Amino acid sequence: MTKMKLGVDVDGTLANTVDVFLEYLKKNHQIEVDREEIVSYEMTKHVPLSKKEVHGIWKRVWEEHPKIKLEDANAPEVLKRLGDRFEIHIVTATNAREQDLKGWLSANRIPYNKIQKFKGQVHKVDSKVDVHVDDCFEISELFIKSNIRLILLEQPWNKRHHGLVKNEKLVKIAKNWKQIEGILGR
Repeated sequence: MTKMKLGVDVDGTLANTVDVFLEYLKKNHQIEVDREEIVSYEMTKHVPLSKKEVHGIWKRVWEEHPKIKLEDANAPEVLKRLGDRFEIHIVTATNAREQDLKGWLSANRIPYNKIQKFKGQVHKVDSKVDVHVDDCFEISELFIKSNIRLILLEQPWNKRHHGLVKNEKLVKIAKNWKQIEGILGR
């Protein structure tokens, strides 16, 4: 029997890159932003820096990938169990270099079968997965149009959108990785 394909985003879904980003911002730019104040996926709306400067900080965050913690300590074990039924695809638009991404995944015991890296969030829908887990609400319409199930991991930047989910059969919201496992069934 062929396994279904489960796509899993990295930044904000597996990897808590936001906290490292905010730490860098405070230390190097004297800009202090609380994680809970980030109510939009686009970081340039929350900091007085250009898109290019923000992009550069994200790259630096990944260059120091050992500092990046898991969003949820249960994610590796949940993915290990899900790997019995799903082919796990890391589907990401991260700024991480491949060796940094692979190093982080390995150090955090994240099981996966394949990495698919895209330039931009909107292209994740081209990953050919059956279900996708992400923290970016803005891509939900694309997944709905493609009839691909999407599970949004709740984050401060997507909470205000929950009432806007247009297809609750295809888009589910989870507070943590155990809820994601529950949505996907054991």
